[in-house]
Amino acid sequence: GALIVIDWFSDQLRRCAHDARRIEQARAAKAFVDVDDMCERAMLDPRACERLADAGTLRGLAGYLPRSQGLALS
Repeated sequence: GALIVIDWFSDQLRRCAHDARRIEQARAAKAFVDVDDMCERAMLDPRACERLADAGTLRGLAGYLPRSQGLALS
């Protein structure tokens, strides 16, 4: 029970850290044009992009629309 939850949570934290590093590296090469550009260049899967959008971390990027306004990530 609890050990499975801890393992799952630990795995999620590792994935977030890995995604963050890829975003930083892609951004260091060139500024992002929009959300799709960030997701593509950082090689994020659609779920990772959706989690970032749900957390509100994409508000400063061009092309960001909250899900309630039709966020569509390709």
